[in-house]
Amino acid sequence: MKFGRKPALTKHQQTEALARREAGEALTEIARTYKRQPLNDIQACTTTTPLERRVKIALSAGLTAPAIARLLRISIGKAQRIAAKMAIEWMNTELARSRVQLGDPA
Repeated sequence: MKFGRKPALTKHQQTEALARREAGEALTEIARTYKRQPLNDIQACTTTTPLERRVKIALSAGLTAPAIARLLRISIGKAQRIAAKMAIEWMNTELARSRVQLGDPA
């Protein structure tokens, strides 16, 4: 059972919006496509927490999960979960980006 309101965008739309945002497209243009307010639905699915940003920087520097955990003073499990979540988001973003470039509606 899930609580709260239903997401305004489907998972596919969220990954596509994220790919378009990372490609440099303005939030207002992305929001206009989905007929949404940019600061509500679109920005919510394209933002990351400060901890996620720090883990992303540490991963790009080549640090391992235990090293990230020591650096950020979090548990190794939490560092691994954030890294795994970011890897999945990255793969979904790359898939959506390739579909946008190819014009594939799926």
